Amino acid sequence: MPRAPRRSSRRASLAASHAQQLATKFESQKNLLQLVTDSQPTQIFILDEKDQYQFANSQAAKAAGIPNTEMIGKPIANVLGPQAAKRYVTLSHEALELRHEVSDVARSEEGGKVKVVQSEHIPLKDPTGTPRSVLTVERDITDVVTERERRAQQHRGGAPRLQQPLPQR
Repeated sequence: MPRAPRRSSRRASLAASHAQQLATKFESQKNLLQLVTDSQPTQIFILDEKDQYQFANSQAAKAAGIPNTEMIGKPIANVLGPQAAKRYVTLSHEALELRHEVSDVARSEEGGKVKVVQSEHIPLKDPTGTPRSVLTVERDITDVVTERERRAQQHRGGAPRLQQPLPQR
């Protein structure tokens, strides 16, 4: 009879060791993901089906004005405010319903300056294959759009000048 507890104890010890190895591996992968996403110039975050942050990189945290560790588990509306969160919530729900990526370009005005952002909202499947959260990647494309608009305006304004004779030297 004394052997049964030893085997049970041994199995429990092996299971605990295996669980610790998995936890260490998970933590290592999580840290790598954080490092990689923090080095990107884009906001990257994951919202679950209840609109709560499951992940946020440093750019998303900077835009929210709080550390990313304080964002996790909180509803996006509580972090950004209901008005700012509305667009993300709508697009995330659309991606979950459609079960595929949704793209969006939005213009806003901040401090008298126009800001243009492009975002991708990608549903992430759980182990059963059901989308339960949405990865959002958002980049500021203001400079690109401003330059494109400037060139278009020059092109429209420049065409008549090309028809004028060149000044004589």
